[in-house]
Amino acid sequence: MIDRSRGPSGTWRRRRAAPGRWTALDPSGPPSGTPQGPGRRQARGLVGRTFPDLRLLDYAGEPVALPTEVNADIVIYLYPGVQCSPDGGLGSAGADVQQHLSFDRHRADLDARRTRVVGVSSEAPKEQFARMRDHRVCHPLWSDPACELAHALELPTFTQAGRELYRRGTLVVRRSRIEIAIYPVYRPEQSATQALWAIKAKGL
Repeated sequence: MIDRSRGPSGTWRRRRAAPGRWTALDPSGPPSGTPQGPGRRQARGLVGRTFPDLRLLDYAGEPVALPTEVNADIVIYLYPGVQCSPDGGLGSAGADVQQHLSFDRHRADLDARRTRVVGVSSEAPKEQFARMRDHRVCHPLWSDPACELAHALELPTFTQAGRELYRRGTLVVRRSRIEIAIYPVYRPEQSATQALWAIKAKGL
C-alpha cells in the first residue's frame, strides 16, 4: 500500500507503508493538537485477513450476519458515538455526524463502484436509530455493544466511564477479505474522500 503525504513545499511525496498496517491517507496530516494513540501498533496485519464470523445488530436490534454482509464490496467505518473521545476531543459528537454525512455525500461514488457503506459503533441500537433519524443518516449503522469486532481484529478502542468504545477508522472489505485499513481518521468530514482515494489508489 502506498501512503502519500504532502511535503514542505506542498508537493506530493510517496512513502511505502509497512505491509498490513493501518495507514493514514490524509494528505495534510493531523490537525495541530490531535491526540496520538497506540492504534498503529494495535492494528497491524489487517490487510489480507478474512473478516470474522460474527453477528452484530442493526439499528432495529435485528441480528446482522457478517459473513453474509461482507461477501461483496463494503466500506465499514468505525466511530465512537460519545460526546468526548481521543479522536474528536470535546466535539466528538459533532465529528461523528460529520463522518456519517461524509459518506452520504459520496453515496453516488460508492454506488457507482457497487460498494456499500456501514457505520459501526458500540452504541445500543436505539441510540443508532435516534442518530439516523435526527441527522438523516442515509446508510445503515450496526451496533457492536461488546466490541466483538474490535477484539477479533485487534482494532483500536478506548474506555470511557467503564465502557469500551471504538476509535475512528475505516475498513474496505472485498468478498470477505480486508483490502484496505485506514487509521487514524484525522478529519471525519473527509472520511469518505479518504476511503475513496485509497480504493482508487489500490485499483479496486
